[in-house]
Amino acid sequence: MLGRARRIRREIQLLHEELAALRGLQVGDATFGVVGTASRWLVPQLVAHLRETAPGIRLLVHEGASERLLGEVIAQDLALAVVTAPSPDPRIVFEHLADEPMVGLAPIDTDLPDRPLKVTELAHMRLVLPPEVNPLRREIELAATKLGVQLDVPVEVEGIRLIADLVAAGAGIAVLPETAVPPNLDGLRTFEIADLPHRQLGLPR
Repeated sequence: MLGRARRIRREIQLLHEELAALRGLQVGDATFGVVGTASRWLVPQLVAHLRETAPGIRLLVHEGASERLLGEVIAQDLALAVVTAPSPDPRIVFEHLADEPMVGLAPIDTDLPDRPLKVTELAHMRLVLPPEVNPLRREIELAATKLGVQLDVPVEVEGIRLIADLVAAGAGIAVLPETAVPPNLDGLRTFEIADLPHRQLGLPR
């Protein structure tokens, strides 16, 4: 938990530097986009920071998928966004912000080995994941495809926050970025996944 807290603190410090241009403003509107998996820990810190440094700023936060947020940045509908990298759009240059380790989430009484699980082992479990069009789902499926396995996903959920509730109810096992795991894990446990790449977060330019 201490290592995770240090990573999050550093990520917030990097974001504060990116928002330095807003610090001299006293009034006005600011727009900010963020992927749903990172919004839980990032947005409250951002709001608190602006309240202290620029209380006259009205902040509009867009939470959504990376593709939509990238489109809004390109169209200049958003001043800044934290999205997953890389992007297939050649116009986008990313400034790396953070790596999100991927972890498994299971009911607390699930019989799991005392070691990190492999993606090939996840193929034998019922999974609760976002729909196939979701970037997080595509990343997980790509890792499985590279290892020659197909995942069993009987339940698809658009909202990340609902996934943990369904896992607690016994609907299956989930794979989430570590920062998206709910802080209250009553009835749940996390486990490491050995061969699933970290998810990259970046600021598109």
